[in-house]
Amino acid sequence: MFKHTSIVSPLRTICVVGTLVGTLAGALLACPTRALARPIQQSIPAKQALDVQAVSTDIKIVGAQTDMITVRGELPDDWKLELQNRGERTQIDVSPGKRSRRSSRTATLTITVPLGSSVRAKTVSGDVDISHVSGNLELASVSGDIRAGSGGAEAKLKTVSGDILVASNSARLHVKSVSGDIEVTGARGVFEAKTISGEVHVSNATLTRADLTSTSGDVWFEGALTLAGPHQFKSHSGDLELVLQRGKPVDISASSRSGSVEDRFHKRHYKGRDTPRFSLGSGGPSVELRTFSGDVTIRPH
Repeated sequence: MFKHTSIVSPLRTICVVGTLVGTLAGALLACPTRALARPIQQSIPAKQALDVQAVSTDIKIVGAQTDMITVRGELPDDWKLELQNRGERTQIDVSPGKRSRRSSRTATLTITVPLGSSVRAKTVSGDVDISHVSGNLELASVSGDIRAGSGGAEAKLKTVSGDILVASNSARLHVKSVSGDIEVTGARGVFEAKTISGEVHVSNATLTRADLTSTSGDVWFEGALTLAGPHQFKSHSGDLELVLQRGKPVDISASSRSGSVEDRFHKRHYKGRDTPRFSLGSGGPSVELRTFSGDVTIRPH
């Protein structure tokens, strides 16, 4: 008798296996291989100034007794690093590859430069940290913090959503942040600080001109304000506090539309729309404090 053999089961098995193989292959194609990290160490003769442009990279810049610029760190193997001299400037560009952009990978680089270098550095989604550099600084980060422990005649620091921490005696210091806090120690000369929703905290400062502003945060200052002036401290909805040395003359004008003004030097308290004016000593610089809904405090160190 002729024996009937079914071919349905083998065909079904082949189809199932094919489907599994196809699914696995598709998954491998859809999920890119994780980029491996590779060590980086490159050097080039230093020029007078350094420009750094980077994405998803934390940058640490350190001044040293050297005539070379050296880059060290680790980068994913699909990232690109360009180090070259253009005229009187050294250019460093760091950019991630497609795989790293999809996987949100980041990198960290340490850059050693001559002590007297001027530095411009900008990173997107990364921090900038600089120390022991005596040239002019121009540092920016879109979504990272900036820390500066040095600086030359002028320093300009700017973030969008990160904090700024500075320990610098630059003669002209300009600091701006949209939503981050600003903390500065040891400022000298002309100092401008502006933030929208962060706080401004300044200590151990000696300023010839001050312009400190926060739209919705507090402003706190401790130090000396010299004869050049004028000096302005402003906030819309934050508090203002000045801690001043006794024996240093200043002429103060202070106001808060819906808050209070407290003069602890003379032990006086003002409410509402009063705009008190008073002096500490004679012949001092003009100091103006203005807030709409915050409190104002002036007190001795």
